[in-house]
Amino acid sequence: MTSTKKDILAKAVNWDPWISFVRKRAKASRIWEYIDPDLSDKPAEPTYPIKPTFRRLEGGGVDPTALEAFKLELVEHKAELAKYERKEKAFGDLIGFIQENIALHNVVFI
Repeated sequence: MTSTKKDILAKAVNWDPWISFVRKRAKASRIWEYIDPDLSDKPAEPTYPIKPTFRRLEGGGVDPTALEAFKLELVEHKAELAKYERKEKAFGDLIGFIQENIALHNVVFI
């Protein structure tokens, strides 16, 4: 979705169409709940997922059950990392969109 020059947030009268573009982009990227100006209680910002670690048995041995559990944790971590990276990209893209579609004199408000 592209905006036109008339959709740039330059004055208060531009707010409704401008925020509509922002809302649509943010909802499509599943990040609206983080930036919705009408929400007073926002969810916690996404955090980088911590990679699981595998601990060998004393003497360097491997517990097969623990190894299988570790492999499952790695799969879950990979999925969480991809989700985190998608959100980070979406935030970056939305910031770029906002910067391109806001009048310079309004930048101090964002």
